[in-house]
Amino acid sequence: MKKLLRIFSVIAFTAASHFAQAQSATQVSITGTGGAYSIPNNSATVVDNGIVVTANGNITDFTVSITGSYTNLDILGYSGALPVGITAAAFNAATRSIQFFGTASPTVWQELLRRVTLTTTSAVCFPEQRQVSFVVGNTFFNPLNHHFYKLVTTSKSWTTARNDAANSSYFGYQGYLATISSAAENNFIDAFISVNSWIGCSDNYNQINNSVNYSKYSNQSNAEGKFHWVTGPEKGTQMRTGNAAGGNLGSNIAGVYSNWQNSEPNDYPNSGTVGEEDYGHLYADGSWNDFPESQSIASIVEFGGMPNDLSVSDVVYTRTININGAPTSTITGGNVSVCPGGNATLTLGSFSGSVVRWEYSIDNFITPGVAINNTTTTLNLTNLTETRYYRAVVTISSPNCTNLPTSSTIVTVNSVVTGNVIADMAQICAGGQALLSVFGNSGSVVDWQVSTVSNFSTFTTINSTSTSINYTLASNGTYYFRARIQNAGCGSPVASPSATVTVVSGTPPIGGTVSSTTHCGGSNSGTLTLSGHSGTIQKWQYSTDGGVIWTDISNTTTSQAYSGISLTRKYRAVLQNGSCGTAFSNPGTVTVYNFTATNSSPLCSGNNLQLGVVTNGGNGPFTFSWTGPNSFSSDVQNPTIAAAGANASGTYTVAVTAPGCSASPTTTATVTASPTITSTTPASRCSNGTLTLVAAASAGSVKWFA
Repeated sequence: MKKLLRIFSVIAFTAASHFAQAQSATQVSITGTGGAYSIPNNSATVVDNGIVVTANGNITDFTVSITGSYTNLDILGYSGALPVGITAAAFNAATRSIQFFGTASPTVWQELLRRVTLTTTSAVCFPEQRQVSFVVGNTFFNPLNHHFYKLVTTSKSWTTARNDAANSSYFGYQGYLATISSAAENNFIDAFISVNSWIGCSDNYNQINNSVNYSKYSNQSNAEGKFHWVTGPEKGTQMRTGNAAGGNLGSNIAGVYSNWQNSEPNDYPNSGTVGEEDYGHLYADGSWNDFPESQSIASIVEFGGMPNDLSVSDVVYTRTININGAPTSTITGGNVSVCPGGNATLTLGSFSGSVVRWEYSIDNFITPGVAINNTTTTLNLTNLTETRYYRAVVTISSPNCTNLPTSSTIVTVNSVVTGNVIADMAQICAGGQALLSVFGNSGSVVDWQVSTVSNFSTFTTINSTSTSINYTLASNGTYYFRARIQNAGCGSPVASPSATVTVVSGTPPIGGTVSSTTHCGGSNSGTLTLSGHSGTIQKWQYSTDGGVIWTDISNTTTSQAYSGISLTRKYRAVLQNGSCGTAFSNPGTVTVYNFTATNSSPLCSGNNLQLGVVTNGGNGPFTFSWTGPNSFSSDVQNPTIAAAGANASGTYTVAVTAPGCSASPTTTATVTASPTITSTTPASRCSNGTLTLVAAASAGSVKWFA
């Protein structure tokens, strides 16, 4: 029998990094084609080849997760080779994710993420949809509340973990030790993190007092067992009236979610001694415990929901995938929002089989669903009180599928959670401004109210819909502030608990204003000046993330020197006047532009060569003017040379201008001619024996196979 022999070549390149000099991004955006996309079952198919990643610097890490209708044996992967400097962990079925680690330019990440694939289960019985989310960084996106979570595996005490979390940010979102406000959130964290970790609750009286910004408890005996959330949006929310065992007994507070293990918290080991176990600890199984400060464990940092978040980044992109040939049908009538007490009707499309039951879930079936006794294709929902996901469980005759769940759909109930109003300072002087913020609310602020009586029998309306307000108080006395919250126009606005501000005699400090300046590149120096202020300067502070996290500088003068600043920074002064509280200056900005040119080479001829320029620093406006080999020119930021030939190799220069800055970074591309193979001794043989074949390759190496 005659055998036909085929030849192919493998080309090995040593790739050079084209992005090593760029700064880390402070703003990032990931978008995609959008809309539903149909793919075959059990075939590795690209999720979205139209993903666009932009940023003002390099990006570190990406996480891609199946966030909807995950089915056992679904797998995320990628085609081709990883870029230089990027590694990938194997798909994790527990977290339903594949994670990429390393630092690269937006152009490099975009090219890689366009090659991410989804392979659905090989079974013949499978639901009809999936959702896949692309998330910037080593973080998990929770579609239930749109927050982000990061596991910090480094063991540390609760106080250190709390401080480290509070000093972290995620593209404008302030970090905090995780707060858990629902069973759905607890189930998500348990499924995706599942490690013994610190969370942000405590019954330590100092931690509680700091969270509410006044002396709620005078000593530990008064606070013992009265656990509060002391971090994040829920800070100041009390969850218990005392321990479950040991001394200072109490119970959970109605309406505030908790998941304490049996007989916890208990302030172990001595029932007669307070303050032994004061800090919240999440077991790997999702239950809670109180733990002492002396313990050193992992921690969970959460991002999202803080009133002063400054995010202007799009850090997550989700695409819906329809699976061709699915035996189930789609549910219509879902993906809607209703007011508390409202109704909805869900209908399962036609299919070949029967409905066994319907199910609902608060966590999109991360945990098993709750059965609904209904065998029809229509589910009428009445008097709804909580957000739930719904699906049908069906039996199908062809193919033979028993108890097969459909993809789920959500019905959102727009319930109001008022949260807590917290005053930045409990005491100020007449003529000063009170800063109030509402934390942990669900719904929007309609307005604020201020009153001189705690029951608000009389009040003044403050026409602001912001979650934080500054309000000038001219006269001595005690004032009470509250926010009114409404969710999607449902019902009447609901008033939050109030915060108290006391006004005393004195002259309040005035923050003034810090000057600003602009530089090209990191070789810079200068001096900022504070003007228009009054009071004593306590210190200066700077921020590298737009004003979310501030770092102290020991300086009590009106001038602040700087040099060698590589990233744009904000600076402000902190002033005080006696017992009249603290004032912050209007921040000044040292804008530092850094421009880095990038390209997607090395590559073989015939592929697209992607050029790009990373603009780190300010927000422009920018202009771009590219020049390069073969008289190439372009005035767009990230041009593409389609089907580039070997003559596209060479150095490309882009002239970039911004307010107060211009530069011309370069990048060198390597495009190698695709190899050709010439067989110099073709041969054939009809019986057993030896054939000697010889082939010459124009480049690279040759591999034979039959």
